[in-house]
Amino acid sequence: MSGGEKRVFLTGGTGFVGSSLIAGAPDDVRITVLTRDPERFQAKSPELASRVELHRGDVTTFEFPDVEFTHVIHGASDTRDAIRDAGEAWTTIVDGTRRVLELAGAKRFLMISSGAVYGAAGDPYGDAKRAAEELCPKEAAIARLFTFIGPYMPFDKPFAIIDFIRSALAGNPILVQQPETRRSYLYGADLARWLWTMLDRGTGAYDVGSDEVVTMAELAESVRRVVNPDATIETGSGGAATTYVPSIDRARRELGLTVDVALDEAITRTVEWCRKR
Repeated sequence: MSGGEKRVFLTGGTGFVGSSLIAGAPDDVRITVLTRDPERFQAKSPELASRVELHRGDVTTFEFPDVEFTHVIHGASDTRDAIRDAGEAWTTIVDGTRRVLELAGAKRFLMISSGAVYGAAGDPYGDAKRAAEELCPKEAAIARLFTFIGPYMPFDKPFAIIDFIRSALAGNPILVQQPETRRSYLYGADLARWLWTMLDRGTGAYDVGSDEVVTMAELAESVRRVVNPDATIETGSGGAATTYVPSIDRARRELGLTVDVALDEAITRTVEWCRKR
């Protein structure tokens, strides 16, 4: 980031995205993280907690810290799998964004959104993310996140790449339910670099993810090859294939952002991190 020391207020700092941001923070940044449970964050990731100041509170009701911040990153919202209904999505995502914008004022502001905004109306998560984006000032940067892999991934979540890695590590068959479904995976360190760049000099909405597209069958083969060549791959019948891939042309053209860590290397680094935990 350019200029002098930055004072950054970060919501959503205890999940994968926030943890990646903290781990990849530039040297000239001081971060205050909003968290409902500072003690839990310290116990889960002491190496990250030691690098930030923790501010207790819920995103919809938190008290403003007595600090003058230069930048605000708003990444707090329940994940899609945690959203139970439209009311909960609206409260957490939209009301939370409104509260954080009150703190941000005219400061540099980065909204962590989702590729779900491109989906059809009627999805509580996508609808709430679209509404939250509309609250942002025109000079804000909006990061529409797609799919990722890297340290601090929640290995208890039912994501395909996590399921594949867990199965390979355990020596179990890798089950591919939708072999022709297409995804792409950006490594956590690349994600952090992209988001810090967008906070510094981005304006408007950018898709965030990799352009290295793979089918689930190809992904399973990559995991097998990297993690456990003796693992077997089984194909299930999980319904129609889908595609969830970003268009990163604007991020590449305007901000010079690149995908530096290829998929096999991203899987290798993630597994090495997991084995050390």
